[in-house]
Parts: sequence; structure tokens; C-alpha cells
Amino acid sequence: MRQPLRALIVEDSRDDADLLVMELSRAGYEVSFERVQSRSAMEAALARGPWDVVLCDYSLPGFDALGALEVVSSSELDVPFLIISGTVGEEIAVEALRSGAHDYLLKDRLGRLRPAIERERREVALRSERRAAAEKLRVSEERFRTLVDSMEDLVFTLDRDLIYDGVFGSWLKREGIAPEQMLGRSWAETMPETTGEHNTAGLRALAGERVTYEWTMDGVDGARHFNTSLSPRRGSTGEVTGLVGISREVTEQKRVQAQLLVADRMFSVGLLAAGVGHEINNPLAAVMANLDLGSHYLKELATSGASPDAVRELQEALREARTGAERVRNIVRDLRMFSRGGEEGKQLVDVERVMDSAVRMAWNEIRHRARLIKEYRTVPRVSASESRLAQVFLNLLVNAAQALPEGHASENEIRVATHSRGDHVVIEVADTGPGIPPEALGRLFTPFFTTKPVGVGTGLGLSICHRIVSGLGGEITVDTEVGRGTTFRVIVPSALAAEDQVIEEAPVEPPAAPLPAATSTSGALARVLVVDDESMIGRAIHRMLSPHYDVTVVTRARDALSRIHGGARFDVILCDLLMPEMTGMDLHDELVLTAPDQAAAMVFVTGGAFTPRAREFLTEMAARCIEKPFDTAALRQMVADRVRMR
Repeated sequence: MRQPLRALIVEDSRDDADLLVMELSRAGYEVSFERVQSRSAMEAALARGPWDVVLCDYSLPGFDALGALEVVSSSELDVPFLIISGTVGEEIAVEALRSGAHDYLLKDRLGRLRPAIERERREVALRSERRAAAEKLRVSEERFRTLVDSMEDLVFTLDRDLIYDGVFGSWLKREGIAPEQMLGRSWAETMPETTGEHNTAGLRALAGERVTYEWTMDGVDGARHFNTSLSPRRGSTGEVTGLVGISREVTEQKRVQAQLLVADRMFSVGLLAAGVGHEINNPLAAVMANLDLGSHYLKELATSGASPDAVRELQEALREARTGAERVRNIVRDLRMFSRGGEEGKQLVDVERVMDSAVRMAWNEIRHRARLIKEYRTVPRVSASESRLAQVFLNLLVNAAQALPEGHASENEIRVATHSRGDHVVIEVADTGPGIPPEALGRLFTPFFTTKPVGVGTGLGLSICHRIVSGLGGEITVDTEVGRGTTFRVIVPSALAAEDQVIEEAPVEPPAAPLPAATSTSGALARVLVVDDESMIGRAIHRMLSPHYDVTVVTRARDALSRIHGGARFDVILCDLLMPEMTGMDLHDELVLTAPDQAAAMVFVTGGAFTPRAREFLTEMAARCIEKPFDTAALRQMVADRVRMR
């Protein structure tokens, strides 16, 4: 098969052109050609192409090879250009090659014409492939840049020295940052306040690891949170040449998560409100009945000699009233544990005590459905937020109870257990319910997924439990079998495994105190000022302290301020934290300026801090606070300690 060849011959001699065609035919080509000998004719012929080769005589009347080269170049065609001449010298040939000719041959030595044409055609094909590849690369890069520039995230590349060599993404435009402000700079130059976190993650990624981490920076409206992923960027031989990173701002997600956490906590408490009300009403009924009975016997004692039986009845009634009041106080404390804000820091927490609080909260859900079995083993305390851990336990207990039918408590069990596993504490909540179907297990900790009927639960409980436990460095797992029940297992590090953390001691109940000393350092009866807008509380404190102290009671902070500005001085000032008109915090601030010795004498009595300012204030004044409801011994001990300090 002869190979077709379209040749444009630039030649003024017809005979020489025919010789070229004859040589091409002898070389195995099926030749179609056109002969031109002027610039205009050549331009017209090139437009009629395509041509496989241009064969050009060096010198023509009014035209030459260099002019022909210029025509080909201006046409932007990639076609082999061979000079064929009988007179061209070496210097002229070199000049022609420098100008863009691909080869030159002498007319009397055309034996290498075919090899030259084939070589140049292969070169044209290679150049075409390279141009196509370059165009595909350009289109790909343009598509990539369009893609990453449209992303909300910051996409970036780093070299091995952790210097930015590429930054993309609409985040830059939104923040008003030009790429040039980051290119060629390090983290230390662009984000000095968080350099340590980034460098630590960067070094891990350079070692071949894929790293994801969260970090925080200060913003105009408060802290801004980001999630960054770093992956190694590898060269052709597999070596790590740098990093590819994506940073996404998650500030809004953090806010939503915090809101969902509070919403779920409030849902849990709301779900149990009826049961809590029931639990409070029972001891309150006992308190009121026994106090009425005590009042009756007190009247008898006042009007006649009391019989031993009457005295015993009175003592028993008052003892039962005290027991009932203690139950009410415990329930209120449990509620306060669950209502604490998400900003509560880590403490050394007794998991058994927290579980017992959760059980009391969930008891109205449990008792109609199952027998409760406790299997507590001695375990170390854990480093955790008490309220967050309580929320986890409460969710698991309510889920266990709601998995069981009502009215068959003797046939079902809910078991809570604690034990140690190495340097971790394991807490289990198990039920004998129907179990969880296999198709639901994979989505169990997904937000808004629930197997409960419509209107029962938000679908957030287990996802929030997972998030809380993960935040403590632990994990939550589930073992279940359809028809046999379910066990949720919370595994968290013990406090012994968290020696590098700064942990506060959880508050403990004040010990019972002996009757305190009643005098100040001067020997006179110590003076106590009680400031509380609830007059009955003021009177109760007066009854507790008046046998041993000179007690003054006022119901307004401004009245207390007026007395002190009038010259009155007190060894101890027991002041309610939150009052109308003027709070205990405001009174303290005023006394710091006008009577600092009296500000130092203040002890704050509080039933709970419900505002950020109050919580922050109580944190600062933790050593000078006593919580309502308080008992006589604790209050007297607090007052005695403050008197001795004067």
C-alpha cells in the first residue's frame, strides 16, 4: 500500500518540482501536490490545506525560504518545513534551521527525503499530542480552580517547610484576603496565635499521616472555630513533597450543637416533669402533715403538762418532717445538676453518685416498667462535667425504660453497673426489652434518628450522648439481641489516666459542725446582718443564730447599705445573691468602694445562679457561698469560720 502524502512545493522550476514528485513516488508515497512560487499563492494554498509537508527551494525570484517560513509561522500551522536546494551552503542552512525550518536537503542527494519527512511527521504528531495534553491539563486546572474557588472552605497547599504555595476558595474573598497575602508565608506569619497547633499537625502529615484537627481563633464577635484536614502531597516516586489542606469554619455548627444540647437536656427534664412533681409532692405532703401534727402537740405542751407519748409523737413527727425535707432538697439538687449550662468545666466526679441522681430523676419512668438492679463496684473518679455525664446517664435510663411496656415491672429488669477496665471506668445500662433491629444499629447515634413512635423523643439523645462521651476521651458502645434486650456501655478514662489535665474537685457536702463560738475577737457578741428579700428566710436564719449572735435582718440591699453608710459594722453579712432593686452582687461592688472591710465580711446565700454574671461571680466567691436549702449546722459553721477570720 502506497502511503498518501499531500505536499506543498514552493518552487519556481516545474522540472525541479516534477523531480521531487518522482522521488516521493519512488519512496513509496501516493503524492498529491500543489506548486507555488509567491507569497500570495503560498498563503492561499495553506488556507486550502491540510498539508503533510512543505518542500521549499531556498531561492526564488522575489521570494525565498525564509519568507516562506514566515508565511507558515504566521498561519500558526504545525507542518514539516524542509528546504531543498542545489546551492545552499552550510551557513545558510544553519540560519534557516534557526529560523524554524525542520531540515534541509540538497537536490542531488534526495535519498534521505522519506526518512526526513517521516521523522518530522512523527514530531508533528508528538507535538499535537503534547498540545492536546496541555489543553486537557489547562481545562482540568481551570475546572479545578473554578471548583475550589466556589467552595466555602479554604483549600491550600504547603511545601515541606509548611509555606503556602497555593490558596483557593471563596472563603478568601468573603474574608477580604487576597491570595498574595498568604502565598510564600508560613503559619507563624499568617496565624501566629495558633502556630503551635498547626505545626504539630503539619509535622504529623509530613510523616505520611492524614490529620484532622479543630482549632480556635479570636474574632470580632467572639471565638471562631475551624476544622482542618491535612493530607500528604506525594511526588512521582512516592516521597512526601508537601501537604494539601482544607479548612472549614464550624463556628455556626458549634452554636447549633450547643443549642441542641441544651434543647435535649430541657426535653429530658420536661419529659420527667410530671414524675418529678409527683416525687416532690409526696415528701412535701409528709412535711406539712407532720408539721401540723407538731404544731398540735406544741399547743398541748403550752397549755398542759405533756405526756411521754405526746413527746415521742412530736419527736417522731418532726423527724419524719426532716426526712421529707431532705428528700425534697435532694430532688432539687438533682434538678440543678441537670440544668447547669454547657460551659461547666471538668471536675473529679463520682460516677455512682451521678448515676444515683439520674436514677432518681428517671424513677417515675422506671418503676412502672421494671425492677431496678444496681451492681456498683468500687471505681476511681473520672474527669468530667458532672451535668454532661448526668445527661448521658439520664438519656440511657429513659431509653431503657421506654423500651419496656408499662405494667409489667416484675417481669422486666433495668440493670445499672460500674466496674474498672484498666485505666478506664465502665458504666453499663442494660434492659430486658425487645432489643434493637440490625438495620437500625448503623444509624443509632445519627442525629434525629429514632425507633420510638412519633412524638416520643427528639432523636437527638443518643447522638448527644455519643458527642459528650467522645469529648471526654471515651466511647459509647451497644450490645443488643432482638428479643433479649440491650446493653449500652459508657467507657471513660479514669481521673488517674488524665494527670496532665487541670481538674477541679467536685463540691462535697459540708460536714456537721459543732456549736460555734459566738463572740468576735473583741469579746463582744458578734454581729450578723442578714439581707434577704424573702422575710421568712430572714426570720428562719434569725431563729438559727440569735441564741449565739447579735442578728439584724433586712429585706432590701439598700437598707443594708444605708445602715453601713450610717456607721453600723458587722462581723458577718449573710446576703442573698439575687434580689429585686439591688442584688447581692451590686451591694458587694458598692461596699468594695465605700466600706471594703464590710465587703470582706459578706457571705452569699443562693438558691441558684441563673445568669452568666451570677455564675461568674459565684465562681470567684466560691469560698464565701452557702447554698439554699441549708441546715443549721452548716450555716452556724460558716458564720463561725467568718467570725474567727475577723
